[in-house]
Amino acid sequence: MSLLPIVETSDLIATVPRDLAEFFVQHGAVRYVDTPMKSPVIDVHLFWHQRFQKDPAHAWLRKQIHELFRQD
Repeated sequence: MSLLPIVETSDLIATVPRDLAEFFVQHGAVRYVDTPMKSPVIDVHLFWHQRFQKDPAHAWLRKQIHELFRQD
């Protein structure tokens, strides 16, 4: 969330997902412009140390991330 004040107060631009851009437009003095080309799909991977494999809190977090990013 520190990106919004940086873009607002500079001559910089940022490439972000549309939902984040819409949030920034609603809450800041910025605008968004569609890119002239299709954005690439970015694979998301999870990595963790073996000692956290059976940790209940860590397993819960991994499940939440998996549910959020899964593609049916």
